[in-house]
Amino acid sequence: MPKTNILLVDDVAENLIALEAILDKLNLNIVKATSGSEALRYLLEYDFAMILLDIHMPAMNGLDTAKLIRLRERSKNTPIIFLTAYQTEEMDVLQAYSVGAVDFLLKPVIPEILLYKVEVFLNLFNHNKMLAAQTQQLEEINIELEQQLKLIQRLNSRLEDANEQLEAFVYSTTHDLRAPLRIIQSFGKTVLEKHLNGLSEEGRDYLERMMNKAHSMSQLIDDLLKLAYASQSEINRQDVDLSGIVHEIMEELQNLSRERHVEVRIQPHVMASADKDLIKIALDNLLRNAWKFTSKGEKTIIEFSTLQHQNQQVYLVRDNGVGFNMEQSEKLFKPFQRLHNKNEFDGTGIGLTIVRRIIERHGGHIWFEAAVNYGVTFYFTLATK
Repeated sequence: MPKTNILLVDDVAENLIALEAILDKLNLNIVKATSGSEALRYLLEYDFAMILLDIHMPAMNGLDTAKLIRLRERSKNTPIIFLTAYQTEEMDVLQAYSVGAVDFLLKPVIPEILLYKVEVFLNLFNHNKMLAAQTQQLEEINIELEQQLKLIQRLNSRLEDANEQLEAFVYSTTHDLRAPLRIIQSFGKTVLEKHLNGLSEEGRDYLERMMNKAHSMSQLIDDLLKLAYASQSEINRQDVDLSGIVHEIMEELQNLSRERHVEVRIQPHVMASADKDLIKIALDNLLRNAWKFTSKGEKTIIEFSTLQHQNQQVYLVRDNGVGFNMEQSEKLFKPFQRLHNKNEFDGTGIGLTIVRRIIERHGGHIWFEAAVNYGVTFYFTLATK
């Protein structure tokens, strides 16, 4: 590590030697000048932590030297301690401070006082040097961060364009697929209704498989459209009666499967600030999951209620269905990931992805607890307005 530079200026060589001897223990690079003009030449070569400057010198005294030191950019803030062998007059003191003096020392100099004062300014110099280095480092980091930010902005712009193109493609494709699917389903239904007796058992089997696949594909298209809608539609918050929405969904499910006996527990008057259409899609997916995965049980219980957790309202949908192993839970919200055999429980594998997207767009969080044959509980929060 290079030594710190300090400049001693005195027209008497013996004084310079005495000052150097006192400061020797500080391990400095001491530069000595015997005149103001020589001191100014050294200022062109070195950066000094401080200057010890004799006031009374021939040709160019200390005050005039200090004025010229202050005119130079490199030395305009360098601390100057004046040395004088005489009792300093008040006018001299004012003049000295006006040209940038920070202190005075009377000759003969008391070594302990000189060392103390020099150490103070050395510490200040080193501290300022460290701050300057940190400032430069921060400026370099800021420049790099600005460059990274511009890169991220460009990438985000490209990503937004790509997403818009992808969404347009998905929207167009799914709508274009719906038309032929409707035709397939319509002709299939007609054949089943009017020409079933004319088909062989193998023909009926093929037709039923075709209708089932067309139905599955139709569900997949609907879910893809819901996912696009959940991702991009504007959030229009209002006070929503979640209990009322759950009642509607459960009545619809019960009407579709009248043979099932399900105990439905719905906490009344549960309100939330949410987009009504989007939150209905989320609840519909959660409740249909509960309905589906309790279909093989003897006694079915599906619950919608709330609880308080860390001073926050938490909504929950609970069932006592087949559940799943929590070790597989990392797959749960990923699209097209399934925890159960498709032959056992149908579905597209997108429903819970849609739910998470809707909850997160409401500033909320969704999580769950599950166990095999003990059902699953989904918890979610919604940010307030």
